[in-house]
Amino acid sequence: MILGRNFPTLLLLPICLLMAGCSGLSQPTPTPVPTLPPAVSQPVGSVARAAGVVVPAQKALLGLSGAGRVVSIPVAVGDQVAAGDLLMQLEDSTAQAHLAQAQAALLRSQANLAALQAGPQPAQVAAAQARLDGAQAHLNQLTLDRLLTPATPSQLAEAQALVRSAQAELDLLSAAVPPAAIAGAEAAIAEATAGVQSAQSALADTALRAPFAGTITALQIAQGEMALPGQPVVTLADLGRLQVETTDLSERDLGQVSAGTQVVVYVDALNRELGGHIIRIALQSTTAGGDVVYPLTIELGEQPPELRWGMSVDVEVRAP
Repeated sequence: MILGRNFPTLLLLPICLLMAGCSGLSQPTPTPVPTLPPAVSQPVGSVARAAGVVVPAQKALLGLSGAGRVVSIPVAVGDQVAAGDLLMQLEDSTAQAHLAQAQAALLRSQANLAALQAGPQPAQVAAAQARLDGAQAHLNQLTLDRLLTPATPSQLAEAQALVRSAQAELDLLSAAVPPAAIAGAEAAIAEATAGVQSAQSALADTALRAPFAGTITALQIAQGEMALPGQPVVTLADLGRLQVETTDLSERDLGQVSAGTQVVVYVDALNRELGGHIIRIALQSTTAGGDVVYPLTIELGEQPPELRWGMSVDVEVRAP
């Protein structure tokens, strides 16, 4: 076989083709780079944000201390009341009777002590002396008439007993009052006073009065129904002073706020911004969506007439 000049070229061609194939198999496939979402940032000038809700500065869910049937509800939802106003009354005839009995017992114990401290009246001593004189005269008469009309032993014994009784009565009136008697009378007054206080407290438990001025926002019981001690029956709120409580301020933003920090409150329902400042930061955390949060209480710089309890808001703490 004659290879000629092209022999080296023909020999190298398969080798080059083999190397090219191997080079193509070993080349790695490029890995696509994932596209990251844009980072979420606070608005320009904002250092912290939180959602919140409008609440009364003072609100209470009220219940009665006693149990009984509701006989009167002199208020309705929407009524404004002053501190001390009657909101609800239970049937109280039994409590009234117990108070009257306790007051009578106190009066008796006070009168007894006064009598002991005053001592016997002159008229009482004179009357006792007269009874003694009369009893002694009768005994003497029986003794003098013994020869003419002798007295029987029973008559003499009766006359002598009358003399002893009259003498004992006079001695008791003339003697000083023992300290033990005074102490006993004073103890009786203290006990009676405690009884009156207990009865007054029981009577007060039949009435529910407003602890502060505000508006009746809900009634949870009707006239004629039975109420239990501590059962919520009235919701009272001071709607004249509304504030904001946040619900999701993260612990990571806690270092950006403090009492007195100025904030901007956006009220969704009113499409309006209101100024305010932080007046309280919760001492204990709560959780919201798995995050640790600290509620803030915010006092508003103004309160529009259309602002209502329960409206949702967004709170923004801006850099000074």
